[in-house]
Amino acid sequence: MECGHDCCALRAVHPHVHPLPPENCRHCDEMQSLPGQLAASVDDDPGRRAAIALLRVHGFWLRRPGFVRRAVRRNGDRAFIDWDDASGYYDEAMLMGRIGDLELLVLDLAIALARRGTTTDGLHRLLAAFDDDTRRQVYDALGLAGR
Repeated sequence: MECGHDCCALRAVHPHVHPLPPENCRHCDEMQSLPGQLAASVDDDPGRRAAIALLRVHGFWLRRPGFVRRAVRRNGDRAFIDWDDASGYYDEAMLMGRIGDLELLVLDLAIALARRGTTTDGLHRLLAAFDDDTRRQVYDALGLAGR
């Protein structure tokens, strides 16, 4: 899995000039461990659990270096998302217009879940845009299995 970091992009285009093999690239290792670190660090708030589950399942945002630099905080082997910074990144991404609608919807929903939890209006309507597996995982994380 390429993390999108410059070293990975360089390896994809010019494998002979990449300065480090993938197994020695610290950035690639950090990006691959991020979903597990976030899952291990999430508290008991069902909305934040669901937000992290959604980002892990979808995968796009946790592999996007700009988002990770802006919104993720690391503390040893744990990682946390600063939801205010994630919201700021979302606003900037909307203005730039270079990110797909589905990816923006995922981040918007994750932010809403993290901030407002299970009381988010229109949760079922918002999740209708996602595949069955993603919906099920979000519902499971919210404790709403079988919806």
